[in-house]
Amino acid sequence: MRTYLLLFVLVGLPFLSCSEDDERIDTPMFARNFEKNYFFVADSLSATKNADSSYTIRGLADQGIIEITVSSPTVNRYNFGKDSENVATYTNVSGSVFTTDHPQGVGYVEITRWNSAGQTLSGVFDFTAVIGASGTNKNRFNYGEFTNARYPQEEPVDDDDPADTGD
Repeated sequence: MRTYLLLFVLVGLPFLSCSEDDERIDTPMFARNFEKNYFFVADSLSATKNADSSYTIRGLADQGIIEITVSSPTVNRYNFGKDSENVATYTNVSGSVFTTDHPQGVGYVEITRWNSAGQTLSGVFDFTAVIGASGTNKNRFNYGEFTNARYPQEEPVDDDDPADTGD
């Protein structure tokens, strides 16, 4: 009897302690698309500060590109939807662009960490991006996460030459 108990502890117990929620994917950006039955796993991740002071986080994967634009990098939750200044897009490998800037586009991004010294952004997201007027062609990304999206350091403005003419 002791042999069976020992065998159970050594072989069976590790399987009981794991669950799907414990899984972690070691990548800078990932999301689940349950409807299309795949994981979006980014090979590269970057962020850009745009001219209007918004930020765009971009993840590139074999399945396409996810871009998330937020009005501010401040730790906060930003909602997506038609005519929102915060937008998420998914471009598939065929070049079709799905967007949350659609009457049926919804979701959010939550900036959970803004490291201004290290120039990185981290956060979580969930969105449904749509293509076409009917809104029937959608991609929904659940439980998305990005970690340490690095944005380039801004060049200092020369106060003596604010128009940057080189003079």
